Amino acid sequence: AIVSKDVKILLEDLRCGKLNPVEVLEAFQAKALLVDKDINAVCDFILEASDWANALTQVPEEEGGPLFGLPISVKECFYVKGYDCTIGLAQYIDQPAQEDSLFIQALKDLHAIPFCLTNIPQTMVSYSC
Repeated sequence: AIVSKDVKILLEDLRCGKLNPVEVLEAFQAKALLVDKDINAVCDFILEASDWANALTQVPEEEGGPLFGLPISVKECFYVKGYDCTIGLAQYIDQPAQEDSLFIQALKDLHAIPFCLTNIPQTMVSYSC
């Protein structure tokens, strides 16, 4: 299965065209939906991820970035344009980010595909540390 591949092998398969970004993204989206039923970790799916994956299919092999086609879930404390960044606080709901954070932009520049936002403890504090 795609989602159980070692990341180095997955990236190699994406770079050489054995797998394409769209099918890999769809596999990761399906897995996220499946595991979310048990752990309730996904806050939101990034709808534009499919467009980004489709765009990557047009990138020549020699121009693919080091993370070419790799779907990545990101914590919702990072600004993703058009999506809430609440750090677990209700007061920040319905205040979508106006632009991507530098981290998200860097992932995209490396040809990764941020595809979902996952939850964090309120204000990102963990008392178990």
